[in-house]
Amino acid sequence: MKEFHVNKYLTLKLEDGRTNIYVKREHFRQCTIILLDIPITKISDFDEIQSIDEISDNQKYERDNSSDNSISLPLDVIFWGHCSNLQAWYEHDYDTRLLHRNLSFPLLKRLTEAGDPLAKSVLKEEIAKRFMSNHKQTTEYLLNEGYLNYLNYEELQTLIENSNLSIRSLEEIFPIINSGRLDMLNRLELLYLSKSRRISLKKIDIRFLENFFNYFSEEFPIDFIWNNRSILENIFFPLIKKVSKSKEIIKTFFLEELNNRLKSPTMYNYELLKSFKEIFLTGYKKQFKIDRFILKR
Repeated sequence: MKEFHVNKYLTLKLEDGRTNIYVKREHFRQCTIILLDIPITKISDFDEIQSIDEISDNQKYERDNSSDNSISLPLDVIFWGHCSNLQAWYEHDYDTRLLHRNLSFPLLKRLTEAGDPLAKSVLKEEIAKRFMSNHKQTTEYLLNEGYLNYLNYEELQTLIENSNLSIRSLEEIFPIINSGRLDMLNRLELLYLSKSRRISLKKIDIRFLENFFNYFSEEFPIDFIWNNRSILENIFFPLIKKVSKSKEIIKTFFLEELNNRLKSPTMYNYELLKSFKEIFLTGYKKQFKIDRFILKR
């Protein structure tokens, strides 16, 4: 077994023909590889490329580098290639442009959780830098996977102002949330609203609940909601708390709608709606541990 230590937090091991990454001696994931075989005559095609993500997402590159052109390398060569990549990543202060987003951000997050001071110091900066790159696939990834949830309201507001994205103001969003029409908000607006902590539901009636439940369709962004827990903590759970204190007709309608949607355990959004029901029946408190529901996924 070959082993390479990048630093005291990050280690790579060649085990059973696979290169595995370890963080603080705990297995993180197996490495996958992207072989960049760009002919000299075509380098100019990539002059504007700013990251590994942009190369891998480049359709022209994918067409010109099909599996027919792939190169078979010895396992130890692949292993040392991974070691070299992660060593360079570390030496460049965990610059996420040097690795694919599917590896760089989860690994940076895990290193932060493991207590790596460098990872902790650059995590928010890397999130902001890559989001403001305006590379569509990367910005979508950061939003959907919950990395913007690391930012507070002021940081998120600054990020949006310095990107090419535009969202409605809170004053424009408030009437929408008070109508229950969450489907009228895009994902960034929903996250922005949750971070503001300025949500005040004026009235919950049957029409509001009908609109609210219509949001939970097959197109509902379930992974986005799970990954951005501030939306659960600051929008959905307080809303359910308010319903639980409403008139009996409102509570009855809410519970009946939930029960109708929970008849099939295999239905889309089942676990989330089941969590809603448990909160409704047991009572949601401010200190409620959201991890209890996140772990049910």
